[in-house]
Amino acid sequence: MTPKILIPNVRSDCAVKHILTPVSYSHSFFLDEEYEARLLCLDFFGRMLHFGELAAICGGELGTTEITVGVAKSGLYLEYQHPVTGCIGACLIYRTADMQLVLVNEHIRFLQRDRIEKKKFHWFSRQKAACESLGISTIHITGSKSSISQGYYFYPLFGFNAPIPPDFLHLLSKEIAQSRTLLDLYENPQGRKIWFLCGFPCDMVFDLDERNNTSQFKYAQYLDSQCLFD
Repeated sequence: MTPKILIPNVRSDCAVKHILTPVSYSHSFFLDEEYEARLLCLDFFGRMLHFGELAAICGGELGTTEITVGVAKSGLYLEYQHPVTGCIGACLIYRTADMQLVLVNEHIRFLQRDRIEKKKFHWFSRQKAACESLGISTIHITGSKSSISQGYYFYPLFGFNAPIPPDFLHLLSKEIAQSRTLLDLYENPQGRKIWFLCGFPCDMVFDLDERNNTSQFKYAQYLDSQCLFD
């Protein structure tokens, strides 16, 4: 298959007549999904996204990210890998019933253990900036837990939030028993420690709406607290 790129900088009033025009680049479409993927991109963003934007949505950088574009569940589907950082994954962008654009991360994996927290944060920071610039309202992810992945613990540090699972509430002391979300729990060092020791995988959301800036505040707070993210 000849590599192609979603056409850059095309106005919405003239994009349709260019929608089948192939442009060579380091990214391709899934078989028979190119036309629909381009239409979805035009519908969601009013124009065709260029490769740099797609790479950023995937948390990657121009020149080091490999992307395949398709459609799934009436959404724009991006499957990618970053050979430099050893990150592989996929994400889905779709429109909700109330016309909000959301991004759902799927199957995110980092293949090397070294400096994993820094890699996760840089990956998410690039994705967050891209979603903000494109008008996406929320970012969703499943925080996994395994011998090489502690997303269940790291992602709330970055600002992802979720209701505290009911099965976890009985582990909380009286001092933090009123916590209802993971970000509430993380306000207390004891609560954060208990979640690290006994927490489990769950679905989390980062809210990009400036009117509800709990996620944004935690993101800024985490960034300010770190000296390793230069």
